[in-house]
Amino acid sequence: MKNMILVLAISFLSMNAFAGAREFRVNGWATSTTGYAIAWGVNGANTDFEALDKLSHEELVDFIEGHDVRNYLVDLGTNQILLDLSGAEGGILELEAGETHWGNHFSISIGDMVMPYSEGRDIVPVISNYKWSASLSHVVVTKKTAAGVQVLKDDQQLEARILKAVSEKLTPSQQKKFEKGSTSISMHTSQDGRNTEITWIAEVPKSLEDPIITVKANVEFKLDDKDNILVKLIKVSYKED
Repeated sequence: MKNMILVLAISFLSMNAFAGAREFRVNGWATSTTGYAIAWGVNGANTDFEALDKLSHEELVDFIEGHDVRNYLVDLGTNQILLDLSGAEGGILELEAGETHWGNHFSISIGDMVMPYSEGRDIVPVISNYKWSASLSHVVVTKKTAAGVQVLKDDQQLEARILKAVSEKLTPSQQKKFEKGSTSISMHTSQDGRNTEITWIAEVPKSLEDPIITVKANVEFKLDDKDNILVKLIKVSYKED
């Protein structure tokens, strides 16, 4: 309950504590209790988001299509953009302005925080949610310093590495069924931060014949001396429904 209240408070403050042109606006539903959030803005420019709220849907579409609009990972404690999530060429966006939600069948969220062993560092999982699937698009290692929050690593292949290790624990038949469907990922980390349960649910969209596959992996995360993310696979389970 305390975490829910904190998230609501962060969302309210982040959306209402600023006025006039600024670098980004937080997607109020995409905050975490640790103070990280997903936001959006125009690349390299300040934007008057409250003015955009007054535009019609058609006017807002013209604005988005005429500007280099990006999604960001931000730190609310320092009001700092940590990472451009849209890539060099831009990408699918999620944002809200006025009555318009931009991002049909797409959203970005922050996974349950994974706390590593290294002091002053966080691992921030960013999940991209599509119509039929969800994946770890970025796993970001950050370090809190006197000058602000520093991004040490942006690992975009961590899920693939974990899935490779998980697949080796499945039978060939299980692996074939698991890989046939579209997968969605979720994460839950223990309070001490030492164990994370990752769940993948794989299903063939609109199929009445193929089973829904649930694969769970219990893992431990560590950072090496170069801040690379190391994963220890503890246990894997497989279930068909």
